[in-house]
Amino acid sequence: MEIIELNDGVIPFPASELERLKFLPYSLYDEKGFYYSICNGKIYKTSQDIFIESVRLIYNSIQNAKFPKAIKSMEKDRSKNLIQMIKNIPHFQSNRYLQEVETLQKSFIFKQYNDINYLLKKELEGLTKSKFEYVAASEIANHTVYGKTNTSDILFDEFGIKIKKQDGSNFSEDEIKTAEEIIKPVFDFLKLPKTVFEQNHLIISFTHNKTMKNERNAAGIFVTNYKSIGISFSDNGIVLAHELGHWLDFIMGQNIVNCMSFASSANGTMQNVIAFTMRSAMNGNDTKSDYWTNSTECFARSIEEYVSVELFKDESIFSKQYYCNKLNYEQNLKPLIQLILGSIK
Repeated sequence: MEIIELNDGVIPFPASELERLKFLPYSLYDEKGFYYSICNGKIYKTSQDIFIESVRLIYNSIQNAKFPKAIKSMEKDRSKNLIQMIKNIPHFQSNRYLQEVETLQKSFIFKQYNDINYLLKKELEGLTKSKFEYVAASEIANHTVYGKTNTSDILFDEFGIKIKKQDGSNFSEDEIKTAEEIIKPVFDFLKLPKTVFEQNHLIISFTHNKTMKNERNAAGIFVTNYKSIGISFSDNGIVLAHELGHWLDFIMGQNIVNCMSFASSANGTMQNVIAFTMRSAMNGNDTKSDYWTNSTECFARSIEEYVSVELFKDESIFSKQYYCNKLNYEQNLKPLIQLILGSIK
C-alpha cells in the first residue's frame, strides 16, 4: 500500500465515506506524533494538525455531524483495516510482536480508536471531559446496567443466581414472578448444579425493552467483565438459553490452560468440537459472515437449538438459517451437547 507524506494541504477524504464512518477515519498515530490515514487505497502520513483540519473540513460542512457517542467496540471492517495498516506502515513493522500477536494488535488498535475519537471530539466538538472521564464513561454505564450494583438475591436460594434490572430500579412482585417464569423452565431442563452458578456469580439483568441497554439491536447479551447475562422480560427462554451458552462457554474456558477466554475458541476442546459441528452442518454454512461462523456464536446457537427442540418442542428451528437440520442435529449435535452438559459438576 502506497504511503504519501503530506506536509501541507489536507487529506482528500471523500465526504460520503467519512460520513458513513461517523467522521472517524481509518487512522493510527505513532509516538512521534505522526498520523496515518487510509484514503482512496493509499496511506497518508501527516502531522496531527493536518489530520485534524482534514476531518474538520468535512465535519463542518455537514449539518448535525457527530462522532461516535460510546467507545465499546468497533466494526469488524474497521478492525481488519487498521490491522492491515499496522502491517503496511514501516514504523510499526519494526515491532515484531505487534506484527504477529493478534491480541496485542486488537488492544493496540482499540486504544488508538479511543484516543483518536477523543482527540477529534475535543478539537471539533469542544469536549471538556478529561480523557479518563470520557473513556471510563462507557464502562461506568455498563457496570450500572450489568455489574454487581443493586442486585437482588430473591432467586438465589432456588437457582444460585442474582438478578437485577438494567435501569437500576427495584423489582416489583410481578417482575420477580416474570423473571422466575423465564428462568425456571430453562434451568430445570438443563439440570446444571446450583453450585456452578453460585461459584461463578451469574447475574441476569432484565429490561422491559426488546433490545439490551447500551447494545443496539441485541435481543440478549453476555458481558464477560461481569459474567452477567442481559435479557428482556418478554423473553420466552430462547434468548436466555443462547446467552447461557455464552456464559457456560466462558466459565469453562477459565479452567483450560492457555485459553484466552471462551472454551470454544481453543482447539481440541469439546466446546470447539460442538462449534465446528454447528458451523459445518448448519443451514447456510457457505456464508462469509464472521459473526455466524464464529466459534463462540456457533456454540451458543447449539445450546439454543438444543433447548428449543428438547424443552420447547420447536422443530421449526431445523429449517432456520444458521441452525442444524433435523438429521444433523439428532445424529451429531444433540449427543455432543448432552455429553458436555452431563460433564458439568
